[in-house]
This record gives sequence, structure tokens and C-alpha cells, in this order.
Amino acid sequence: MGLRGVISTLDFLDELGLSWAGTARTHGESQNILIKDIDGIKLAFLSYTYGTNIPMDEASNFSVNIIQKETMQNDIKRAREQGADFIFVNMHWGESREHIRNAEQVELANFLVDAGADFIIGAHPAALQQMEVRRNSLDRNVLVAYSKGNLISGVRYDNFSNITMVLNIEITQRAGAEEAFISRITYEPTFLLDRGTNARERFSILSIRQEINRFEAGVYGRVDERTYNMLVQAIGDIQKLLERIYN
Repeated sequence: MGLRGVISTLDFLDELGLSWAGTARTHGESQNILIKDIDGIKLAFLSYTYGTNIPMDEASNFSVNIIQKETMQNDIKRAREQGADFIFVNMHWGESREHIRNAEQVELANFLVDAGADFIIGAHPAALQQMEVRRNSLDRNVLVAYSKGNLISGVRYDNFSNITMVLNIEITQRAGAEEAFISRITYEPTFLLDRGTNARERFSILSIRQEINRFEAGVYGRVDERTYNMLVQAIGDIQKLLERIYN
């Protein structure tokens, strides 16, 4: 829907009290950097995409952050100058339906690590891809998650499109210490259950481990034996996808 769709979406997110990054209603707004202060720890969020499904009018190019190295480098620098303790860079990149990161993703991740990003979180492939921890020029750990998969989608590309990885990132600030640090990173595997077009509640996002444990304990609710078997297979698929050796 072009700029009109961007404006409508951001207005609605504002009504809901949800923060956003990567798009803007005006040129001035596009220069803002989202920084959230969580218990005294400042987290910056940046977001970029390889492109849009429809061409943007040249006069409204400001409304979408397109992947450009110089812009990303400058934004990371500005975020640090504005006091960000940790910088999250969300990247809309990669190839649809592909479980293997491509050369461009790797090259951009290398650039962002060197530029000072602390977290690089990928989307778009609609499939899980590798995670890795890197070291940047400041000798800090950098998490790179090339793709977390689809949280929810009506598009069924293949057997893995209904598997998602929700990241849990724990940041600790010790009393008297000058800097906070990443103390723990885990992930919660989820499964998008599609009950079909005739169901009253068609889609549900299930915590895979929780629903498996409930079923095995004899607590039957949203999960029947067929769905249980699908969840068990999904856990195995996630392990294979995340542990795959990349050349």
C-alpha cells in the first residue's frame, strides 16, 4: 500500500503502544533511533530490508530503511553516541524457503559485527537458519541469528514453515559494575498449528516443549496424538537445522 500503508500501520501500532523501527511517516521521523531503557540498560533497535514487494515512490523513499552499508554504519554509531549499551540490528534478508544462509547474508553479518552491532536478528526466509556467536572489535560477543522462521503465516512453503524460534536474551547489570553483559541466550521452539478453514480457531502458536510435556503427562487439551507426533518431529527438525554444518 506504499506510504499510505506505512502511515496506517504506524498509526495503529502507536494506538496499541507498540514500539517500531525501520519505517517512518516523515523524513524527520526516519532519522530517529529507537532506544528503550529497560531497568537502566539502554537497548537500541535498528531495522533494514533488502527491498519492498512494490516499488516505493522516489519522494517517499525515506519511509523504508533499505540495506545500505554506509547508512547502517552511521546509525550504529549514532545509537552508541546516544548511550545505547546494546544494539539490535534486524535484517530482512536471505532467500525465501532456504534453510542455508547465503553468501550475502554472511558478508553483511561480517560488516555489522565490525560496525559494532551486538545482536543481528534475521527474518524473511520463512525458515530456520544457523545461529552463531561472534566477537567484535570491542571484544564483545555478538549473536547472529540468520533467520528465526515464521511466527505466524498462512503461507505453507514446506514442512518447516510452521516452526519458529523465539529468542530469550538475558542481559545482566551487576551492582557497582560499569557495563552490563549478555549472561544467557536460549530459544523457545514454537509450532504454528493449522486446524483448517472450518475450525472456529484456525491457527494457534504452541510452545513445543510445553505441549509435549503436557501430553506425556496425560494432560490433553489442544494437542491430540497426531499433533503430538508432529511436535516431536518438529523438535528433531529444529535440532537438525540449527546443528547443520555449513560450508
